[in-house]
Amino acid sequence: MSEPPTADPQTVDVRDDTEANRYEARVGGQLAGTAQYIRTPGLIAFVHTEVDPAYEGQGVG
Repeated sequence: MSEPPTADPQTVDVRDDTEANRYEARVGGQLAGTAQYIRTPGLIAFVHTEVDPAYEGQGVG
């Protein structure tokens, strides 16, 4: 099994997946973390965040 790419904050790609109500952080195309949210007209409340253990401590969160 190959090692996951090392996260460099400049190479973390963050995208808003509006259908899943979450932001996704990807490193080298691999899902490294997510931030679930509830969106209303005047507020975005983050209700859950998660970073894959392979990317912890690398600035993904």
